[in-house]
Amino acid sequence: MINNLYDRIDGIESDTLLPLVQQALRTDIIEIPDWTTEQLHGGTFGVVTRFQGEANGSGINQPWSLILKVVHNASDAPLDRSTPSNSRYWQREPLVYQSDLLATLPDGFAVPHCDAVQVQAQEEIWLWQEDVTETPVIKWSTDRFALAARHFGRFNGSFLTRRPLPTCEWLGRDLLRVVAKEAETGVLRLPTLQTHPLVGRIFPPDIVAANQRLWHEREHFFAAVEQLPHTICHRDANRRNMRSRTADDGKIETVVIDWEDVAIAPVGEELAALIILAPALREIPLHDVDPFEQLVFDQYMAG
Repeated sequence: MINNLYDRIDGIESDTLLPLVQQALRTDIIEIPDWTTEQLHGGTFGVVTRFQGEANGSGINQPWSLILKVVHNASDAPLDRSTPSNSRYWQREPLVYQSDLLATLPDGFAVPHCDAVQVQAQEEIWLWQEDVTETPVIKWSTDRFALAARHFGRFNGSFLTRRPLPTCEWLGRDLLRVVAKEAETGVLRLPTLQTHPLVGRIFPPDIVAANQRLWHEREHFFAAVEQLPHTICHRDANRRNMRSRTADDGKIETVVIDWEDVAIAPVGEELAALIILAPALREIPLHDVDPFEQLVFDQYMAG
C-alpha cells in the first residue's frame, strides 16, 4: 500500500496542484511549470510530502510550497486506529479541519491553513496544508518553550471561559485510560523482560519497581485528574509539532501541527507532553528539567 501511495504522490499533475496553489497564493496565476517534492515523513500512520516550485502569472514569478499529509487506516498499524475511542483515530485530524474547532484561536496560538481535504479511498484521506517553516530552524531556548506554554494555556483556557466544549464524537475522550490500556501488555511484561541484558541496562530494578508500583496505583491518579475541569487539548505538544512564526503585527506565534491526538481532557494534560518530551528529544539538558518544569507550568497558568 505504501509503495503504491508513493507512486500516486509522484504522479500528481499540475491540474491537481494549480487550484491549490492559486488558493494558497490568493491569486489567479496562470501556470506552475515545474516543482519538486520532498518526503518529510513516511510510515504506518501516514505520509507527509512538501511540494514547492514557482508559479507564473502576469509576468511575475512567485515561489510557493504546500504540504500534503496523507492519513490512512493501515491494516499493519501497531495500534487500532479504526474508531473514535482509539487514542490515534485515523480520521480525527481531517475531521478537525472540516469542523470549526480551530476557527477561532487566541492571540499567539495558530494552526496551518488547510486548503483541501480530499477523500481518496475508503480508508485514505489527503490533507493539503499551508507549509509553515522556520527560517532558519533553530534550537528553542527555555524562554521560547515558556512562550509556547503560555500560548497553550490561552488555547486550553478559551474552552474553560469563553467557548463551550464541542460534542463531536470523533474527539478523543478518556485518552489517559485508553493509552494505559494500550500499554498494558508491555508494562506487565517488563519485570520478565528485565532479565535481558539490554533491557536491564535501560530499566534497572529500582526503575522497574517504581514503574510497577505506579501501574498498580494508576486508578488513584485517574480519579484525581478526572476531577479537574476539562478542556480541549492537543496532547502532543513537542518541538516537532510546533513552529515559531512572526505575525503581521510583529508578535511571535506558536503554530501547532498534527492534530490527530486532540481530545477533551483534564486541564493541564497539555503540559505532560511539553515537559516530558523536551528532554526526551534532547531539546533541553536533563539537569535543567526541574527549573524548566516550573517555568513552563508558571507560563501555562499565566496564559
